[in-house]
Amino acid sequence: MSFFAKKSYALRLANGQSFNLVAYDETIPWLNFFAQILELKEGQTNSSPQIIFLDEEKTEDSSSFCSSYNFPINDWEFQGARLLKSWTNSKSGDVIFAIKTKDLPSDTSKTSTSRSVSYMLRSLQYVSSLVLQSGGMPFHCGLLEKDGKAVLVSAPGSTGKSTCCRRIPAPWTAHGDDASIIVHTSEAGYRVHPFPTWSDYLMRQSSKTWKTESHFPLRAIFFLEQADEDECIPIWSGQAALLINHQITQVSHPIHPQNEEQKIIFQKLKFKNACALAKKIPCFILRVNISGKFWEKIEAALKKYTEPMRKPPKEDEIKLYTPKLITLETSPLDLENRGRRRRLKPRQKKAIINDKVLVGGGGKNG
Repeated sequence: MSFFAKKSYALRLANGQSFNLVAYDETIPWLNFFAQILELKEGQTNSSPQIIFLDEEKTEDSSSFCSSYNFPINDWEFQGARLLKSWTNSKSGDVIFAIKTKDLPSDTSKTSTSRSVSYMLRSLQYVSSLVLQSGGMPFHCGLLEKDGKAVLVSAPGSTGKSTCCRRIPAPWTAHGDDASIIVHTSEAGYRVHPFPTWSDYLMRQSSKTWKTESHFPLRAIFFLEQADEDECIPIWSGQAALLINHQITQVSHPIHPQNEEQKIIFQKLKFKNACALAKKIPCFILRVNISGKFWEKIEAALKKYTEPMRKPPKEDEIKLYTPKLITLETSPLDLENRGRRRRLKPRQKKAIINDKVLVGGGGKNG
């Protein structure tokens, strides 16, 4: 009979998905700190995928550690990686991560090392992959809430998400400034959960925590641009799908290496979810001045627009207002069209929607 220490925390999402984070023996202090960041309560839900953490030194022989910890012996697929080894069970959906606990500080208050945070990110990538399969997505954004409803402000790094989140006044509340999880519910539409800003731990040794189980109905998405004056421009759902997909790509990565066919499937899934979201949620370009009152533009847009713009203002002229967000490498492409992609000029921006190729120039409104 085997004896071991075990600790479990449950992560529950608004769409009914839940995940059990389970640590054994030496990995328990690390999971305690991880759960503290996510503000999770100790416990376990039934019939949920388990994200299991074991000390790497105990995982040399899979049949041996499965027997020791009473795991199923069969149906595990091993994935080797330089940083983190893992096993995924094809039947249960459980995943085991091998943590190098000897490389982590013994003081749990100082575990925000790059390796420790990398383990946390990798485990949440598994959560994101299952959320994608259910019609949701991870999203690179700040999460702002007022009167119980959320808007997302999204942009590449150093564009102003964090600044906007710091500047926005009450009654607005910033629940996160870097990443969120959007889930799709059959009854309540899209809802959004705040997720941690991991750079706070890596660069600033932050002690901040995030209520990751809290969630809000998603009202709109605003894509930021720096500008001399505040301005808010509604964009049609086709363009919005491109921008949404790009910001999914910034924070969505498969936890295992993929072959070419798997990459195509993964890219198509992200783009499919981006298109579905763009058809339901109004999207805007939000141009902000560092001293302006951008939230007034947000409030005015929310009052005026309750539905997404279904068509561009002129059907024969499609303007990509923010070409900086759409690059040749990370556009939502059907990868089977990469031959056509290579024939584009390097400075052109391209996207494919239903086999229609849209090319935007390099100007501000091109």
